Amino acid sequence: MTLGITAIFIATTLSIIILSNAYIGSSKTINLNSKIIDYYTLTNKGQIRHYIKIQVQQLDRTIDLKVQEPYQVGQTFEKTLLIGKWGLLYSEE
Repeated sequence: MTLGITAIFIATTLSIIILSNAYIGSSKTINLNSKIIDYYTLTNKGQIRHYIKIQVQQLDRTIDLKVQEPYQVGQTFEKTLLIGKWGLLYSEE
């Protein structure tokens, strides 16, 4: 029972953070145009998930993104994202 309550608490907390990041306050648009510095895949229940790591000059940090398709290291990644109240990047799509 304790494990179930803990799981519900964690899920609720994460949902509040994600929703408040997007809908509280104003969001800033960021146009990413960065070279991919790392690419890796993870398999979960038979599904292959693609991840890239890019250096974002506007934010002065390296970020990992889950993407829909495979990429090559050195390839340019272009995408318009929003940065919310808590500094988390998200897409409206």
